[in-house]
Amino acid sequence: MKAKEPTAAYYTPSMVHALQRSIANRITHETNPEKLSEISRILDASSEKESFEARYQKAKEFAYKHFDKEYIQSLEARNFLVDEPFPLRNYTDEEWEKELERAEEAGDATDEEVAKMYSI
Repeated sequence: MKAKEPTAAYYTPSMVHALQRSIANRITHETNPEKLSEISRILDASSEKESFEARYQKAKEFAYKHFDKEYIQSLEARNFLVDEPFPLRNYTDEEWEKELERAEEAGDATDEEVAKMYSI
């Protein structure tokens, strides 16, 4: 009896790309949140990072603790920016210095809380 080769041995790069496109297309059209959550868990498990739901919950808790309700609602509409690049505004050097001074005077968050937010 001969040992069977793993299926992955037969995948060419073009077949892998076709499979990726097929999976992405199916996920795009999926409407069942439970199925999407399961897919997310499978993908998160393979990358050894926190699940989307866990990161979302952390971001939500941080937002409710530090921001006003109207801003939180705008963040929630964008899933608290989980898996999105952090939105940046172009500041001049002078504007940036004023913004830093304002933030420090307001005492909105400690350095540790800010570092935690960026890690989320």
